[in-house]
Amino acid sequence: MIRTKEIDHYSSVFSARKIIRDFLLNSQRNAALFDNLVVEGRDTTTVVFPEAYKKIFLDASVDERARRRFLQFKEKGIDITIEDARNSIIERDKRDESRDLAPLSVAPDALLIDSSFLSIEDVVKIILDYVRN
Repeated sequence: MIRTKEIDHYSSVFSARKIIRDFLLNSQRNAALFDNLVVEGRDTTTVVFPEAYKKIFLDASVDERARRRFLQFKEKGIDITIEDARNSIIERDKRDESRDLAPLSVAPDALLIDSSFLSIEDVVKIILDYVRN
């Protein structure tokens, strides 16, 4: 349910609001006090968990992300064109990169993986090798 066009849009819009961020930040950090976590998010390694032991920034080209989003939505029966998927990704990236509060950026100590031409299995192998070392 969280992988819909509406949630994709509004998660970016609401994450730029200080009151929302302040409310969620302590809850997110508290979740890691007693357990190891795997957390996904656009500012997870720069803002939420800047002291994380392992950081990964998983990326891909806009065209590849649009293709993946298009296929993901198509599989769920959600009507979208590849152009709409591409435009949505470009708009969200721009919105997230240019926001004043916690802009999208790569943590300097994160492993950057460009998955544009990698299979899921290749990405998993890279991540597991990184986490194990």
